[in-house]
Amino acid sequence: MPNGVNIIETIPIMANYFLLDLAWLVLVFYVIWNIWATYRLFKMFFDKNVGYEKCNSFVGKFIKTSIVASIIMILSIIISCIYMPDYTGKNKYRVEITDSASFNEVYNNYEILEQDGNIYLIEEKELK
Repeated sequence: MPNGVNIIETIPIMANYFLLDLAWLVLVFYVIWNIWATYRLFKMFFDKNVGYEKCNSFVGKFIKTSIVASIIMILSIIISCIYMPDYTGKNKYRVEITDSASFNEVYNNYEILEQDGNIYLIEEKELK
């Protein structure tokens, strides 16, 4: 880092988040499905006009769908554990640039991603 640039925070840049996001998406679907299906089961159970066949049919669909969602969730969690996000070897830096810093040197070597006063989020530029 150039003189006059104080590092506040170093943020590693990660890759391969897709499978981890997929596991969370399946988990959210599974939880919402179970809440909705439990509500429907209680509603059917306390409704006197619903026949046994209709309730039994819904329970069968609920169990089959829950088993499929559970298998997908477990597989996506296992796969996401195998393919955890990888460290790319690059970092972002949250820095404070003081008046004594050479802004040209910072601008030539780093890409400025965001700014909040004299606090900057920077990343090293790619060498061409």
